[in-house]
Amino acid sequence: YSFTSLTQKEVLENANNSNFSNRSDNKILIVSKYSHYKGIDLILKMATKDNKNKYCFVGIDKAKNEFEEQIKELGLNNVEVIPFLQKKELNEMYRNCKMLILPSRRECWGLVINEAASHGMPIVSTYGSGAAVEYLQDSYQKYLAKTNNADDLLEKVKLYENSSKSEKQKYVNFLLEKSKKYTIENIVDEHIKAFNEFI
Repeated sequence: YSFTSLTQKEVLENANNSNFSNRSDNKILIVSKYSHYKGIDLILKMATKDNKNKYCFVGIDKAKNEFEEQIKELGLNNVEVIPFLQKKELNEMYRNCKMLILPSRRECWGLVINEAASHGMPIVSTYGSGAAVEYLQDSYQKYLAKTNNADDLLEKVKLYENSSKSEKQKYVNFLLEKSKKYTIENIVDEHIKAFNEFI
């Protein structure tokens, strides 16, 4: 089932605007609301052990003050909080950051995976995200971390960082190709096919 929020046109536009060589060397994107099941506290644990990267949180919104208080308590200076971005601005982040991390403890999908993949943005996630498992389990399972495990997430980040440029490019190409399957048009076709089986 090709669950997504993206049309075929959007997927193609995002792919056409993808530029692997222009990505930041040290900016990691996290797009998430402030909730325990999203696992964003795991990213803060990672950030305490990783001074090489800057972790950019988008979507914290109304919990910004509470979240920034946690960051302050941990003494982190490699974390940026952006409460909200318009779609066009978020697309720029997908194009410019070096990877997306989705640290979900448990969620049935995670549309941010669709969005990032459509831009060819490398993804590191957990087995707690249905979307990440569906996208990566066959070919790039090595970038799926154990749920609720900040150390394993960081290991997966390092695994990607230490891969060759050609391996990184193969991963980008895989995500761009995979995202073509996940369009609203495909959802409609799948529904029609299912309905016709009952007629």
